[in-house]
Amino acid sequence: MRDVSASIMYMPGSVLVFLGLALGIVLASLGNIYLTGAVLAGLIAVTVFYVPGRRKTLIVLIFAVAGLIYFNCTTVKPVGKMPDLNMTLTGRVDSFPTGGNGKISFYLNTTEPNIYLRRLKVNAYFPLTVRPGDTIEIKGILKPPPAPSNPGEFDYPAYLARRDVFYILTVKNDKDLSLVKPQPVWQSWITASRVKGEQAFAAVLPDQEAAILSGMLLGKIDEIDPESNIDFQKTGIFHVFSVSGLHIGFLLLLNGWIMSLLKTGKRTRFISGLTLLLLYGFLAGWPVSLQRAAIMGGLGLLAYYSGRLNNMLNALALAGVVILAVNPAALLDISFQLSFAATFGLIYIFPLVKARINSKRWWDLVLVPLCAEIMIVPLVAWYFNLFSPISIVANLLTTYITGGIVILGFLGFLAAQVTSFLAPIFLYPAGALIEILLGLVELLKNVPGAYHWTGPGLIIVLLYYAGLGVLLWSIAANRQKLAGAVLAGMALIIAGFYIPAGWDDPGRLKVVFLDVGQGDCILLKTPGGKFILVDGGGSQFFDVGSLKVLPYLHRCSINELFMVINTHPDLDHLNGLETLVANTRVRHLAVPASLYNAPEYEHWKKSAGNKIIPLKRGQTIKLEDGFYLKILLPDGAAYALNNYNNHSLVLEVGYGKFKMLLTGDVEEEAIERLMAQKSLTPVTVVKVPHHGSRNSAVDDFYDVTQPAYAVISAGRNNSFGHPHIEVLNMLEGKGINILRTDRQGAIIMITDGRGLKLESK
Repeated sequence: MRDVSASIMYMPGSVLVFLGLALGIVLASLGNIYLTGAVLAGLIAVTVFYVPGRRKTLIVLIFAVAGLIYFNCTTVKPVGKMPDLNMTLTGRVDSFPTGGNGKISFYLNTTEPNIYLRRLKVNAYFPLTVRPGDTIEIKGILKPPPAPSNPGEFDYPAYLARRDVFYILTVKNDKDLSLVKPQPVWQSWITASRVKGEQAFAAVLPDQEAAILSGMLLGKIDEIDPESNIDFQKTGIFHVFSVSGLHIGFLLLLNGWIMSLLKTGKRTRFISGLTLLLLYGFLAGWPVSLQRAAIMGGLGLLAYYSGRLNNMLNALALAGVVILAVNPAALLDISFQLSFAATFGLIYIFPLVKARINSKRWWDLVLVPLCAEIMIVPLVAWYFNLFSPISIVANLLTTYITGGIVILGFLGFLAAQVTSFLAPIFLYPAGALIEILLGLVELLKNVPGAYHWTGPGLIIVLLYYAGLGVLLWSIAANRQKLAGAVLAGMALIIAGFYIPAGWDDPGRLKVVFLDVGQGDCILLKTPGGKFILVDGGGSQFFDVGSLKVLPYLHRCSINELFMVINTHPDLDHLNGLETLVANTRVRHLAVPASLYNAPEYEHWKKSAGNKIIPLKRGQTIKLEDGFYLKILLPDGAAYALNNYNNHSLVLEVGYGKFKMLLTGDVEEEAIERLMAQKSLTPVTVVKVPHHGSRNSAVDDFYDVTQPAYAVISAGRNNSFGHPHIEVLNMLEGKGINILRTDRQGAIIMITDGRGLKLESK
C-alpha cells in the first residue's frame, strides 16, 4: 500500500498560499487590522528565529499578512447610518435580471465617483427587458438594505456588501429607465441564446419542470416553487441548483464523448472543452461555485491532454487564489465556503479514507457523498440551521439522475438554438427525469428523521472542524485509537444538534416579540420547555413566515410548537402562519370561538381537523405548575361581519409574579368591554393593542393595568402611521417604558416569575 501518511502531509505550495490568504482575509474581517498585522509580524519573527522546519509556516504567515493588507485595501467598508437618496444615474447592467410577480432585480455598475454608489442592486416594479452589458439611465430612490431585526434572520446588508453593494435603487415607473447604449454584440449573442433556451423549456415542459431545469442548468432559481425549494434543502440536495463541479463534470463528459465520436485530436478536444467551459460560464452568469469548477476543469483538461499529472488539490488551491485575487470578500460567502469544502472532501478526504480502508468499488458509492458531506455538515447547520441525515442517501439516488437532466437539458438547450422542433427530443426525457427526482425528494423528505432544524453556535462549528483536522491526521498516521476517540467526540457534537430547544433557560418563561414588520408575532417558551406561538405576522409583499418567523424558530432549534394561536384572521396576524404550519410540527391550533367559522380558517379545518381549538372568555389553559394562559376576550357569540379587530383574542399570560397582556388588534369598543368585565389587574407587560393605533388610546386601560412596559409591534415607516403620537404621548405621560419592534427589532423577555431580563436585536 502507498504511504498514505506522506500523501496527506504533503501540501503543494499553492495550498499554503491559499491558506495564508484565507487566514488574512478572515482576520481582516474580524477587527483591528493594525493590531492583527502586528501580531502576524510578531509570529513571523518568532517563526524565523525559533521554529524548526519553518518554511511552510512562514509561507502561510507571509501570505496571511498579504491577505490582511489586500482585503483592507480593496474592500469597501460599510459605514454607519446612510441617508436615503433620490437620484438619476447612468450605469451598465452587470447581471441577468431575476424575479417575478411584478418585481425584477439586477445589479448595476454606475459611473458615480462615490464608492458607495458605484455598484447598486436595482429593484424595478414593472416589466423590463434590460440585458447584461446594456448601458442605461435610471432614476429612483436609493435606500440602504434593511438590517436583520431578528436573531437567525438573513443578513442581507452583509450579503450585498460582499458584492460591493450598499444601496438598493427602487424604480416604479418605466419612464424612469431608458436605454443609453445596448449590450455588446458578443453579449447579445449570449443573452439571445439563453432566452431561446428558456423559451424552449417553457414551451415543452410544465411550469414546475421548466423552472427546475432553468435552475439546474442556468442557476435561475427565482421561479422555482418555494415549497420545492425547501424540500430540496431538507433532503440535502439543494446544491443541484448551484451551478458547479457536478454540472461541469457532466458537460465535459458529454463533450469528451462527442469529440471521441468525431475522432478529433487532443488539441481539438482541449480547445472544445475549454470553449464549452467559457460559454457555459457566461450563460450561467459566473457564480462563485462555477468559477471554482471552471478553473479546476480547465486545469484538469490541460493536465489530461498534455500528459501531465493532475493534482486536484493544487487545482483547488489555485482556483481559490484566483477567485480571492478578484474578490477577497468572496471567502466570506456561503457559496464559496460550501463549494470549496465539498470539493476538498471529494479530492482529499475520499482518497485518504479509501486508501486506508482499502474500500471496494461498490463501497465508494457511499464513501464519495459521505466525504463531501462530512466537510459541509457544520456549515449547513450554521448557515441554514439544518441537519439532514438523509442527504447521503439522497445524493446516492439523485446524482446520476441530476447528471442525466443536465446533459439532456443542455442538449435541448443547444437544439433550441438551431430549431425549436429538435429541442423536445431531449427535453421530454429531461422532464421525465425531473419528475423522478421530485418523486424521490417527496419520498425522502417524509422518512422519519430525514431532517432536523438546529442552531449550533460558532464554538460548536469550530470544535467540529478542529476534530476533523485531528481525525484526518490520525487516519494518515494510522493512529486507530486516536481516530476512534475523535470520531466519538465528533459524534457527540452531531448528537448535540438534537438537544431539545426547550432545555434552554429551564424554569424560566421566555417571551419573544418578533419583528415581522406591520403585524404581530409573539413566541412563548414555557418554564417547562413548551413553545406557544401567538400570531405569525403577514404581508402582501413578502413571505413573512419564510423570511422572519421560521428563521428564528430554526435558529433556536425549535422543531415542534405545542400550540399556535391566531388572535384573529387579519392578514398581518394570520398570513405568516400559513408557511409555518406547513413546515413545522404543531400539536394544537387555536382561534377565537366567535370567529371559528370565518372563511379564512377553512383551509386549517381541512388540514388540521380536530386539532383546532376554539377559545373564548372564561377559559384558562394551565400547561405547567405556575404558568397559565387566561382568555379574557372574546365571548363565544358568532361574528358575521368582516371587521375582526374587536373579536381578537385577549390573553393574560401569567408565571409567578409576572403577568403579561396580549391584546391582538382590539380597539376602543372591545377595550371598554374588557374593562367593564372587571377582570383586568395590574400587569408587568402590555402588548399595545392594534400596533399603537389612535383608536386604541384608552387612558383608563393603562391606569387599571399599570404596566411597567408597553410593547408596540409595528412596521418601519408604515403607511398607517402606527404607533400614533397620541398613544406614545399617553404612555410616556404615565411613565411606562415603551419598547418598539420597528426601532429595536426583536424584543426578548426572560423571567423566573420574579425578576425580568430584557434583550433586543
